[in-house]
Amino acid sequence: MRVDPRLKWIFYLSFSLLYVSGAADFALQLIYDGPSPAQSLALRIHGIVGLWFLYLFGHFFKAHIWPSLRQMRQRKSGYTLWISLIILSVSVPFLYYLGSDAWRDAVVGLHTYLGLFVIVPLLVHIGLAISKR
Repeated sequence: MRVDPRLKWIFYLSFSLLYVSGAADFALQLIYDGPSPAQSLALRIHGIVGLWFLYLFGHFFKAHIWPSLRQMRQRKSGYTLWISLIILSVSVPFLYYLGSDAWRDAVVGLHTYLGLFVIVPLLVHIGLAISKR
């Protein structure tokens, strides 16, 4: 299902900001021994853009995902991307509100590595859509 070009570019820009801010937080965590001002800023940006992205994802679901479920094109890449984004979205509250450090560390790992990986199904999905035009 073709997407309105404006919505597509808003999605790409939002996804890029979300991805880069999350990756920056991860990289800065590896570089510095403790929290740094840059890491704090990256995490704040990630949180703000993440809230916006939840709204946008809901809109994108109605405009693209739901109508596309009836078609047989790019289903595997679409489902992989969709499920990855849902897991990332659902894991966010658990990053803050789990009482057990062991469980919280597991959720942080899941959110971090899935977040770093999610660009792969997005690029595959886009590439398949471009190649089928």
